[in-house]
Amino acid sequence: MSTPSESFAPASAPAGALRDNSRKLVYIGAGIAFVAFLLPWWGITKYRVSAFRGHVVSDMTMRGEFEAYPPPKEVTEGMDPEEIDELKLEARSYTSGWDANKSLNKDFYYAELGDGYEKTLLDKETMSQSSGSLSLYGWSTWTGWFGVLFILLGVALYAAPAFLPQMQPWAWLAPWGWLLSAAIYLLAAIGFYFGVPDENGPGYSQGVSLGCYLAILGGIAAAIGCYFEGVKSAADRLSTIEAGDDEDEDDDDVPAAKSAKPAVAPKPLDPEEERRRRLSDW
Repeated sequence: MSTPSESFAPASAPAGALRDNSRKLVYIGAGIAFVAFLLPWWGITKYRVSAFRGHVVSDMTMRGEFEAYPPPKEVTEGMDPEEIDELKLEARSYTSGWDANKSLNKDFYYAELGDGYEKTLLDKETMSQSSGSLSLYGWSTWTGWFGVLFILLGVALYAAPAFLPQMQPWAWLAPWGWLLSAAIYLLAAIGFYFGVPDENGPGYSQGVSLGCYLAILGGIAAAIGCYFEGVKSAADRLSTIEAGDDEDEDDDDVPAAKSAKPAVAPKPLDPEEERRRRLSDW
């Protein structure tokens, strides 16, 4: 008959390796989640219109107001009409593409980057004369902060039985509680991945950064590790319960003669007391 640990044991070799190293996997996942908290999860870059002949076109030209604010003559000198038309088209496409993107994702930009995001991008763009970028870090997202909560919750679940003896009978549930938080963190990170703008266009690019990928990876590692930790703790708990039942059965099988106390022999009477009882019987 199989023992509880055998019945819970995964059959395949890879699963067995994961089971043997589950605690390490949980710690690795928690560590990755913390690193992700410190890294960018999403970013956007806005570009200026390409420089021509060493000159950068003006901000107004970049906004598509080509006729009112034409580029310097040094830029267009020697260009044929077709090349000038291409320059006009590029300037206008940058403007129209950015306006379309801003209209589509303005709620996200305002919520995550603040009201002044566009001015910040323009300032960085003007300063570098090539592009301006903004990043959304893990500490700026609710998901990133939940990753920190996930780490602290795991520490609390494992540490509580050591300081609170009344919680020791429930210590086997700690991996399952940590699994629940790891699963929520993983789902939140996946939701962030699919919920942020990631389309590129003329004059701008945006998308998910390294932090979000690490958050998903950490959530997967922690969830798998917590699952196998929970399987082991449940098997150990069942073994403890069955061992207690076996001891109770052994106690019930003890013969009554062995468990009963020996009969106490009556105390002999002194001669005077015995004579007095005989007289009373007569």
